[in-house]
Order: sequence, then C-alpha cells, then structure tokens
Amino acid sequence: FRNPAMSVRFRDLFIDQPLQFQSRLFRYLVDHNALANDDPLQMAYEFYAPLFLLMCRYDSLSDEADQALTHHIAHFVHKNAPKDRD
Repeated sequence: FRNPAMSVRFRDLFIDQPLQFQSRLFRYLVDHNALANDDPLQMAYEFYAPLFLLMCRYDSLSDEADQALTHHIAHFVHKNAPKDRD
C-alpha cells in the first residue's frame, strides 16, 4: 500500500487479528485434546493462509467455494487430529 495507515489497518484486520484469534482457538482445542499439534500459531498459519486465498478467489459463497472450504477444513482437522482419533 502507498498509504501507511491503510497498510497498518489491512494488516490488523486481515492478518494480525485473525491469526491471534485462531491461535487462541487452536490452543484451547489442543489443551482439550481436540487437536494434536502443539504449535497453535503454526496451525493458524496453516489454516488461515488457504482460507484467505479462498476468500480472495471467490467473491461469494458458491457451490464451488463451499466445496473448497469444506475440503480445506476437513483436511486441516484430519491432519491435526489426535492420533488416537484417526
């Protein structure tokens, strides 16, 4: 961005806040044995980057977007599920 204030706002809204929220959520899920990975920030990166890409790619929730989001979430959960739940 050529506007520093807009750059800060964009980063806050679309990067920092979502990663902070998701890190807290994943920490909670790990602490309650719903997910196995022990690095909530890394999990937030792995979850949010493809999600952000899909949000940018699809302007609305079409069937194609719904399928892509559903697949991404299912893959993420399967990859991070506790080993005794596989």
